[in-house]
Amino acid sequence: MSLNEHLKALIDELDRTHPQGFYTAQPKTLPNFVTAHNGHQRHFTDAAEGTLHLLANTLHGNDKKISAIIGIKEFSGLLKQSIADLHADGELSVAQAAEVVDARKRLEVDIQRNLANMPVEFTHYFPAWTLGMEADHPFTLGPVTIMTREHWLDTVNFSPGAIANFLSSPSVNAIWKDSVKQALKPLAKNVELEGLAKPIFSAIYRYPSILKITINGYERNLSRKIAEIVCKSALDGISLLFGVRELFFQQTLNTERLPPVISKVLFETNGYLWLPGTTVAPVIRHLDYQSVSDHLSKNGAPLAALARILTALVDPSASPHPNLARRWSTALDWMAEGNRESNSAVALAKIATSLDVLSCGGKFSGILEMLVHLTNVSPSTVVVKGPPPSTLKTIVKNIYDSGRSQILHGTHFDRLKSFELWKSHAASLASEALIETAVRLSKFTGLEQDKTFRTIPS
Repeated sequence: MSLNEHLKALIDELDRTHPQGFYTAQPKTLPNFVTAHNGHQRHFTDAAEGTLHLLANTLHGNDKKISAIIGIKEFSGLLKQSIADLHADGELSVAQAAEVVDARKRLEVDIQRNLANMPVEFTHYFPAWTLGMEADHPFTLGPVTIMTREHWLDTVNFSPGAIANFLSSPSVNAIWKDSVKQALKPLAKNVELEGLAKPIFSAIYRYPSILKITINGYERNLSRKIAEIVCKSALDGISLLFGVRELFFQQTLNTERLPPVISKVLFETNGYLWLPGTTVAPVIRHLDYQSVSDHLSKNGAPLAALARILTALVDPSASPHPNLARRWSTALDWMAEGNRESNSAVALAKIATSLDVLSCGGKFSGILEMLVHLTNVSPSTVVVKGPPPSTLKTIVKNIYDSGRSQILHGTHFDRLKSFELWKSHAASLASEALIETAVRLSKFTGLEQDKTFRTIPS
């Protein structure tokens, strides 16, 4: 069916279920309705909801200006509201076939009006664990600012209306910052918080740091998704520069899925229980501010390159190579997830995928071509002395052909088989490739092409 046919079917269904403009049927399930701007309701039957879904997907998929700023789920809600508003006002009439075109034009105008009135600038905050680079003062990396939660509390506030009206507790709300700060002190225990302080404390008390980023030009949920991608890339990029796997566990947003820091092991032998054992997640807890600061200052060029990539993710129009920035950040994500993965086979598959994304496919030969170019090492050069000695070509073949491909295609199904050595080689090559391509991209002035990282000049 065409777009006009979808629209006519939806209007016909609303006309059928709203004679004289009111819904009179008794729904067999929970009512599905929208209140129009004039106060009337428009109920959507299963048939109407199905047609609305088709209409939304068609409009969203055909208009890049719409899909670029709002996700399909949120657009479906906006479209539903527009249709309810116009139908309740009698603006959607398709008694004659020719009237469908006019109805569609009115709908498109209303959609654009709603999009224009939609807030598109949001500042997002993410509680997080970091290396503590923000301990002395906020640490800025491109569009991302990392700060302690105490400094964050000093920079934010609720509106006067929220302070005056939330839970009808204006006096308690007025001191919400001081209350949260007191509750966050190391010696504070079992502090009873009230008013605005309670939900804020609940959101941040487990995390010593807050990441801040402002995103412009997107609907709220899509804006949040972009913000999370950029902030996650910021932390993973910093962890990459340290070259320590454990830091990918240490530096995480509050939304990250992580194993427990401490877990207990129970077993018995000969019918008798042993005392519980303890396993600890690979997390480093003792990194002092000065050592972190010194390491970052020694990596000024990669850090500046990372900042440029993050800026390109937030504002593609400000970057000469926004798609290469997206490709690089996606490769970083696979790399970081591979380092956080406990299963060596899955970890190898993820890290090898990082190399695959960076080289833009090409499988074994594409990855090898990129690594030879970036490292200036020939395929036949022995890069691991062994035992047994392994050339660059052998290692890449193990990582991709014998590793990633056979793992994902089901050749390897024995979960006791260890891929730790290949995973280690893959992580080392991926780290070097990511850092080198980031630095080269910051100086790159050529045309943006998918396979650029295979030949990007030094």
